[in-house]
Amino acid sequence: MLAYARRAGLATLALVASLPSPLYAALVDDGMRLRALERELNRAIIQRDTRRVGELLADDWISVSGIGKVRTKADVLSELALTEIEFQELDTRDVLVRIWGDTAVITGTVRQRFRQRGAQHELTLRYTDTWTRFGDAWRQVSGHASRLPD
Repeated sequence: MLAYARRAGLATLALVASLPSPLYAALVDDGMRLRALERELNRAIIQRDTRRVGELLADDWISVSGIGKVRTKADVLSELALTEIEFQELDTRDVLVRIWGDTAVITGTVRQRFRQRGAQHELTLRYTDTWTRFGDAWRQVSGHASRLPD
């Protein structure tokens, strides 16, 4: 299996390297921009910046949890107003950005630290976020996260 993954990875690198320079540069630029937007979204959540979170999420944004709970953009914005939750850290790792035209899928893990009603919580999730380009701007349109075992 590992040998197959290496061959697939090398084939992907060869394909990307064979792209015309402007196309390759655009993919790299979009990938870096999307990573920066994900970090900005996480920072806005920690800082309770509902204006910026609202700008980065599409109006019809939804997220589905590992147990099937669906959250909307309105749900997230109202959760940010709750003083009983103190967001402390959203640290992403193992991030992979894949782009197809005006759609991008970002996968990775995120470590969350937060305090809720005085109790400290830490958990790690595997996530998938889907972003779509609207004109010159990217907006997250969907997300999914499943908790990893402790």
